[in-house]
Amino acid sequence: MADHVFELSDASTVQNLMTKGGGPAVIDFWAAWCGPCRTMKPVYESVASDYQDSEVGFYSLDTEAHKDLARSFRVRSLPTLVFVDDGQIVDVVIGRIDGKRLGKKVDWLIRKSRGEGLLSRFASRLRRE
Repeated sequence: MADHVFELSDASTVQNLMTKGGGPAVIDFWAAWCGPCRTMKPVYESVASDYQDSEVGFYSLDTEAHKDLARSFRVRSLPTLVFVDDGQIVDVVIGRIDGKRLGKKVDWLIRKSRGEGLLSRFASRLRRE
């Protein structure tokens, strides 16, 4: 596994991610038998490398080795990417995703975690008027 993607293998790490203040994170749920998971792995690692200096944490969870952790997220299809911000699941992508789309999702997650979402931009514009 790449240095910038961390393996989720214990409940305490998941608990830290899923508590308020846990920060933005992307979790890749995969299994060795899953063909689309295998083809997406280098894409995921490449995007994680591109964002290694950002505040987003990139995690990988082997659903076969850690069935109990995967079950807690109610993952039923693979691959599944879960986007987390401040302990809340803010988006889920089921199925293979290309690097360009994943990068856009990560950019969105960064803006969201910084409070730069659509509503904050709208409120900011109203305050200026």
